Amino acid sequence: MYQTRKPNPCILLFTFVLVVLMTITNADRNRVTSTSDSDHNVRDCSDLERKHYRSRVYTIYPAGGAGFKVFCDMETGQGGWTVFQRRQDGKVDFYRGWEEYVNGFGNLNTEFWLGNDKIYRLTSRGQYELRVNLEDFDGNKAYAKYSTFYIGDKSTNYKLTVKGYSGTAGDSLKRHNKQAFSTKDQDNDSHSSDCAEDYKGAWWYKDCHDANLNGLYSIKKLIHDVNFSMNYLSIWREVQYNLQKALCFLA
Repeated sequence: MYQTRKPNPCILLFTFVLVVLMTITNADRNRVTSTSDSDHNVRDCSDLERKHYRSRVYTIYPAGGAGFKVFCDMETGQGGWTVFQRRQDGKVDFYRGWEEYVNGFGNLNTEFWLGNDKIYRLTSRGQYELRVNLEDFDGNKAYAKYSTFYIGDKSTNYKLTVKGYSGTAGDSLKRHNKQAFSTKDQDNDSHSSDCAEDYKGAWWYKDCHDANLNGLYSIKKLIHDVNFSMNYLSIWREVQYNLQKALCFLA
């Protein structure tokens, strides 16, 4: 005659704990990989970072209008960075006109400009920090951080306010503080000619620039003419090299 064994209490407890842990893990995985399109409380990527989301494209809802998609960088520093510009391979043309820079262009997963209207909406309702990551063709990297960053609305031609530098790249945005945005078809700089047209970019030019991160992309390592390339006049290289990558984001 066979006797029915009583379940081992330790095995039952272990099985119960294992099931609970698997349930929690699956729920967390679903939360991490799900989009935030239905969460209208997400103002920027820092709100997502606090919920342990991963780097990818999400929809955010800053005050003052409808939601829009952004790329959130959750890996740099503490994470929670909203990316508004990325250059990496030159496949997207950045020598564009005013309206395209107002509305944004490119691919959020590769190269893009988020759009001045969106950058204004992001920075108009709070204190934001700017970070600029740079890399040349030899893999040398540097960064610049600014404790205060915001731009005005369209009536100010998206006037830049940036201050509080720290980092390794040098304070090349200091010259551009309090300048309006200029493009090849809208000259708002203080130079006698059109800086955007002369230097083939779009930026907060003064007379004209120490940074031109929307300038022409070059696959050549050395800068033959610093004025006509994507560049950031800096202290981190003795010789001026072309940039291979640039990333601008805020938190």
